[in-house]
Amino acid sequence: MKPLKPSMRENKRYLAVSGDNLSRDKIEGIIKEFIGILGLAKSGLGFIKMDKDKSKAVISVNREAVNSIRASFAASPENISVKRVSGTLRGLERKNKSGKTTQEIKNELRAGWLSPSDRKRERKWKAKNRIIS
Repeated sequence: MKPLKPSMRENKRYLAVSGDNLSRDKIEGIIKEFIGILGLAKSGLGFIKMDKDKSKAVISVNREAVNSIRASFAASPENISVKRVSGTLRGLERKNKSGKTTQEIKNELRAGWLSPSDRKRERKWKAKNRIIS
């Protein structure tokens, strides 16, 4: 049998889930209750990691099923929420010591960044107004 082309493979998304007393059965039950057995099968649910204290988990789902999985957690009476969604495990776990995501850090850096044309304009303005920096 031939291997699948990359374009034909199932695209996965990884979800960081947090809640109280998480377990495989509890997560599967919540999803099954909301989208049914067929929806659960189409989502391709997979468990990647669970914390020892059972408060956090990383699950993988099919890309098309992310919205329905999020909706099932939101509609459940349990206190379970999706903290982050990523296309890679590395992107999901990447956080710095201050707790900010890499995207938040990039946005902060971009806010203070000036393009070369802006720098040139700023230098001309400072020279014209005789401001020494």
